[in-house]
Amino acid sequence: MKLHWGWGIGLLYGGFVAMIGVLVSLSINQKIDLVTEKYYDEEIQYQQKIDRINRTRALKTPAQWHLINRKLLVDFPGGLGKPTGTIHFYCPANSKNDRTITITDHHQIVDLENVPKGHYKLQISWKAGEQEYWNEGVVNRH
Repeated sequence: MKLHWGWGIGLLYGGFVAMIGVLVSLSINQKIDLVTEKYYDEEIQYQQKIDRINRTRALKTPAQWHLINRKLLVDFPGGLGKPTGTIHFYCPANSKNDRTITITDHHQIVDLENVPKGHYKLQISWKAGEQEYWNEGVVNRH
């Protein structure tokens, strides 16, 4: 039995409508996180961040970090004074996985056992003496 060409067009349009319906329902259920809830406040303070980055680039010995056995080792340069500030793990995929750790020493050891697996942007905001610094990097927790 051969179908009329009108049935083919109807099935094509019906399939298209069904596909669009599925895509709309998937997009409605997609979780979207902002980079930060305080977007406008941070935008105003962005010049201060640029100044911190430039001071960090001018250091002879920058802060360094290494991932060893589920621990993050962060070494801050000596001779600047005791570092204070925060180490922030920013997870672009899910803001619930973000973590912030307070800097306590020149050689900071961060245990990553409580940090869920995933891709993180490491954001280190620190101060030594009267100067503030900023480091960024990537940490992949497997």
